[in-house]
Amino acid sequence: MTRRIKPSREALMLKMRIWENGLTQRQVADSVGLCEVALSEYLSGRRNLKPETLAAIDECLDRHESA
Repeated sequence: MTRRIKPSREALMLKMRIWENGLTQRQVADSVGLCEVALSEYLSGRRNLKPETLAAIDECLDRHESA
């Protein structure tokens, strides 16, 4: 039996912001220097978001929201 993993609140908020800005995970991953798989794992809760990664993604989304 596979245990279901619950994404963090931060990950869910990032997912929503990515969607609201019409971006793909690949675009965000490329912008912050991650591979798309790593970003997907952060957003799904399979990997814990590091504070510096969260800050980099936040900054990327802030740039797109202010454009």
